[in-house]
Amino acid sequence: MGISPLLLQKTQLASGTNVTVRGTLVNPRPAFRRISIDFGYPNSAGTFLTGKYQGGAYFKPDNGFESLMFQIGGRLFQVTPGSTTASFIDRTIPGDPNPISPDQAWMWQSEKWLLINDGVSKLTIFDQTATPTTRRSTWGSAVNHETTLTSANVIVPPVGSTATVAFSSVTDLLENDTVTFRNVGTAIVTTIAGLNVTITNLTGTPGKIYYTGSRVNWQRSSTELPPGRMGAYVQGINWITLLDGRQFFASDQVGSSSGTLANNFRDAVLNQTQNLYLSGGGNFAVPGTSGDIRAMAAGAIVDASLGQGPLQVFTPNTVFSVNVPTDRTTWQDLTNPILGESIIGNGGLGQWAVTIANSDFIYRALDGSRSYAISRRDFNTWGSTPISREVDPILSKDPPSLLQFCSKIVFDNRELTTAQPVIGPNGIYWQQIIALNFDPVSSLRGKAPSVYDGSWTGLNVFQLIKGQFSGVERAFCLCYNAVTGHNELYEILKSIPLDPPPGPLRADQSFFDNDTIRITSAFQTAVLMRDVPGKTQFDLCRMTDGEIYLDSIRGTTDIQVWYQPDSYPCWVLWRKFSICNPVAQDDPRSKPGYRTRIGLGEPSGVPCEQINGRPTRTFYWCRLRFVITGPYRFLGGRIKAVIEPQADYAKPYGCCSGDAPIVAAPGSTPTPLPPLEDNIVIGVPDDGDIIGVPGDGTVIGIP
Repeated sequence: MGISPLLLQKTQLASGTNVTVRGTLVNPRPAFRRISIDFGYPNSAGTFLTGKYQGGAYFKPDNGFESLMFQIGGRLFQVTPGSTTASFIDRTIPGDPNPISPDQAWMWQSEKWLLINDGVSKLTIFDQTATPTTRRSTWGSAVNHETTLTSANVIVPPVGSTATVAFSSVTDLLENDTVTFRNVGTAIVTTIAGLNVTITNLTGTPGKIYYTGSRVNWQRSSTELPPGRMGAYVQGINWITLLDGRQFFASDQVGSSSGTLANNFRDAVLNQTQNLYLSGGGNFAVPGTSGDIRAMAAGAIVDASLGQGPLQVFTPNTVFSVNVPTDRTTWQDLTNPILGESIIGNGGLGQWAVTIANSDFIYRALDGSRSYAISRRDFNTWGSTPISREVDPILSKDPPSLLQFCSKIVFDNRELTTAQPVIGPNGIYWQQIIALNFDPVSSLRGKAPSVYDGSWTGLNVFQLIKGQFSGVERAFCLCYNAVTGHNELYEILKSIPLDPPPGPLRADQSFFDNDTIRITSAFQTAVLMRDVPGKTQFDLCRMTDGEIYLDSIRGTTDIQVWYQPDSYPCWVLWRKFSICNPVAQDDPRSKPGYRTRIGLGEPSGVPCEQINGRPTRTFYWCRLRFVITGPYRFLGGRIKAVIEPQADYAKPYGCCSGDAPIVAAPGSTPTPLPPLEDNIVIGVPDDGDIIGVPGDGTVIGIP
């Protein structure tokens, strides 16, 4: 779409909607399937169906089925999809939902916990154990701790004096903590040596006894994660953007001492006690000129223990690479920049709009989709450019203010990107999906550039989400139904092989949307009749016939063929018809049909192109547009025309209403032009892209 059709080769498409060119030939896109949800909780179903969409994520617990998590209208829902239906559970904290006002909520998995931030509330932590729990982070609260005296009875010393006692556990106990002995008083922890603790008496009555088996309590401000915005779990550490959008910090590393033995110290990632290892203490921050943090992610790296590279922090203008060692104790000794600029000038715009494809980040920027690897490689050249010129006419229409809600996934060897956003009653949804097909780079015969499949329509997508469900990679999206006003769950199915093997299709494949609805697709050709042997670009021709070739026909397929003469702004209907292969529609055991030659005949000579005063079937060149409903594979076609007699040169310009005639050179006499008749309207029909075909009594519009 980024190149004029005049310059395309005949084997290239000028545009495509709901098609794929996987296998190099045009056929319909993969099908969409609605997943019905068994709510079971009618009170919660109302919010899920009509509430404001705020965010979602894929969740894989330690035990149990993988699921989709959504925050809608401030409530947290867990949806576990099967093949055609899904179960549903409301996981909201009882009596404590998140607010409805935030437009976006960010979710990511850290070890076995799902973390949810919305930029306003305290962090929400979901843990799917035998008894799943959802709770708030205790950040900002005083946390009670308790242990037991195991030493023999010890006499309380005078105030200000010390004594040594033994505790059953010193977990979460630090020097200078104030501990309370039941029925005795308080003391300050001076030193800790194993389970032996030296204390200094504060308020205990001298001469009393610290009895064996008595309980000891103390309080400390919680070290759990604070509220924030987007985050990512990278190299065993949670990286979280703070509420101001400029600062970010690192949690404790998995397995460190701030965790608990009951969780094998994995819950250390829910705490932040190690940030002071950063030289000077405090948090990381991006420069104010780079803009707010919009995304955080880490790519793949080989020969690394965790297989993850450094954290990448995306802002609208810059991408920063956080180069920190895993060992926190070495942070304070670093001399190289911890926060380096890896890409300058074109950063990412949304947490959902950054995805990893072939060990590369593909992310949504202001000027389209960009590749992190290409931008890095070509940084010192003029090659640091977007990779989406082919679909720029679509992406350029996206409002920049809504791009933070764009989402991307890599699924079925394609990169899928949402486009054309709308602010709806249930949140911001996207009316198109842009598909980038990676098949050309997936062959041992050699690598070729990836190719866009164009745009896919039919769903109003809030967010694209993919994951592994029972070992099968699946892609889902929560969508807005503009007719019912409800939020609905859809699955994007995988492409069917060009020659599917005999037997039933896999559960994640279908020829039809919702397994019954034929897919309507459309595509436009490059310019034809421009470089035909024996014809020059100045030869006027009249189209007299044409034919096309199709196969992979299942059931009934409806076909509309349109043509566009020269630069005429409208499409003219040439022929519409149906072909049928009388087999069960979605039964792969039935052999697909084919038509080797489908004749189109001579177009009608009645439609007139009034600007140039000739029938629309007469032109210097033309393009074709096909609108096809039903399964098919387009193998090709050809058109036939004859040369029309015409003057060697056109008449002097100025023959249309409103045109200024050519001014004669001094000393010459211009050829007089015939006067225009009154009441003749010259120009494009008022109905734009809708052309009536006289004689059939119908008016057909382009979808």
